[in-house]
Amino acid sequence: MCECHRSWHLQNENDRENVRESNKHYRGFHPRKKDREAKDLEGVIIFLASAAANYVTGQVIAVDGGQSSW
Repeated sequence: MCECHRSWHLQNENDRENVRESNKHYRGFHPRKKDREAKDLEGVIIFLASAAANYVTGQVIAVDGGQSSW
């Protein structure tokens, strides 16, 4: 069984400059008003890989800072 997380575009060192203007636009629509980073996924990935998630099946966990709730 493969669990998954759902996230939007993540910035990293390689593309930060390329997407800066686009992110300024979309940040205005985002509930958290901040750009996502890979470190924002750490908690859910660690959870899904741990024994604590042994009984979690067939779930998609949204890691989008509230974007999908709008």
